[in-house]
Amino acid sequence: MDGCNSFCKLESGFVCPGGSCTCDVGKYLLYTGECVSNCPAGFTASDVTNTCSACGNGVIDLGENCDDGNFRSGDGCNILCIVETGYVCNTPGQACTCKTGYKELEGSDPRSCVYQCPSGYVDNLAGKCVKCGNSVLDAGEVCDDGNS
Repeated sequence: MDGCNSFCKLESGFVCPGGSCTCDVGKYLLYTGECVSNCPAGFTASDVTNTCSACGNGVIDLGENCDDGNFRSGDGCNILCIVETGYVCNTPGQACTCKTGYKELEGSDPRSCVYQCPSGYVDNLAGKCVKCGNSVLDAGEVCDDGNS
């Protein structure tokens, strides 16, 4: 289903302004291609994408940019299954990683990807911002006596 059948007639639940079809107001596009008023069990209605999404199931469904297998924002793939700034999400069902030019902030949970290391952190030149003052001589540090 795509809103326009083989006889060029409108399918139920669709509107086709200008010839391109979308779900009618109050309807959501399901992975089967049909427009429904209520999403089935296990799916969530997204008013942002007008789709029934199973965000968090580890599979990229219709209307999702990513799906890391959880329903949590701040880890690269947010609760609407949209990739967050500073991340790449290459493998469905797996954790997102920091994109090129961004660094992982040591000790952050969920993983935070930052463009510049914040105050109190040092770029270890291996893709991480490490905490200065932890008594561990991390890559990128010349000394670390435990003082911050």
